[in-house]
Amino acid sequence: MKKIASIIVLVFIVVNFSYCKKVEYKQRTSAGDWILVDAKLYIKRWGNYSWFKYDYFSPTQSYNVVDLTGQGLALDEIERGKTKWSLPDYENSFTLNDTMKYETQCNAWSMRVFPTENGSSRVYLLDSLTDDCVRWETSEREQALNWNGVYDNYTYKTKLLFRRVTTNNIDISMNDNLPVSGVIPISASPTNELRGKKWVIYKYKKDGVVGTNYISDTLRFISTNKYYYGTSVQQWNYALFNHSTYYTLSLDGTRFGSNITCSNIPAYAIQNGDIQNTTFKDNTIGLSGDIYYLYLKKID
Repeated sequence: MKKIASIIVLVFIVVNFSYCKKVEYKQRTSAGDWILVDAKLYIKRWGNYSWFKYDYFSPTQSYNVVDLTGQGLALDEIERGKTKWSLPDYENSFTLNDTMKYETQCNAWSMRVFPTENGSSRVYLLDSLTDDCVRWETSEREQALNWNGVYDNYTYKTKLLFRRVTTNNIDISMNDNLPVSGVIPISASPTNELRGKKWVIYKYKKDGVVGTNYISDTLRFISTNKYYYGTSVQQWNYALFNHSTYYTLSLDGTRFGSNITCSNIPAYAIQNGDIQNTTFKDNTIGLSGDIYYLYLKKID
C-alpha cells in the first residue's frame, strides 16, 4: 500500500513539474524592411461562386496596380523586386519605397495605413509570417466590374508576399493550392514622356491661404524615375503613370514636401507642356497633408 502511495506522489510531482516548466516560444516580428516578391489577386462573383486566383506578375510583367479600375493610389502600385515596405518596431509610421511616409494604426493581426493622397486609408491583414517572409492580405473590396466578359458585382482581395531585405530566402509553403487562372493585364505602366525634358514650377497657391506665389523651380527629368529639383545636386525619385485620359504624378524632394502627389493631371496638359492649377497633396509624415495648386510649363 505504501509502495502504491509513493508511486502516486511521484507521478503527481512529475506531472506538476511538467505543467510548471516554462515553455520558450520563438518570437517573430513583421517590423523591418521588406521587398515585394509576388502578388496574387483573389476574386469571386457575388453569390454562390468560387474564388479564382490570378497573377499580377509574369516573366515580362513586373508592374501592376492592385486597384482593378487602374486608378490606384501610390500604395496600390506594386512592382516586383522594387516595392519596399518599412515597418518600425514602435513608431506609428509606415514608409513606402524609402520616400512616402504614412501613419499607422496596428494590432497583432492588422495594419491600417493613412492618409493616402485622397485622404482615405488602406487596411492590410497579416496572413502569414516566417523569419524571412511575410504575406499581407488587403481588406476585401466590393465593386461592379466587367471581369472576363461578365459584368457583375465582385469581391476581390490581394495577397502580397515580401522577403526581408537581408535575405533571398522565399518560403514556398506560403503558396496555396488554388490554381492560377491567368495574369492580370497591366492597368497602367510608367511612361517616359518626361524623360530628357525640363519643366518649371512658376506659380503656386496653398489651399486655405490667400495669395499666389511666383517662383522658378526647375524640374530636370533624366530618366523614367529620376529627376533634379531646382539647384539640388541630388537625384530625386518621381513617378508618372499614363491612364489614357489622365496622368498621375508623384514628386520627391520638393519645397512643398518630401513627397507630393497628383492623381488627375489631364492628358492634354502633359502632352501640351502646360499644367495649370493642378492639385498636389503633401504626404510628409507628421504634417496635415497640405494641398497645393501648382502651375508648371515645359521649357525644354
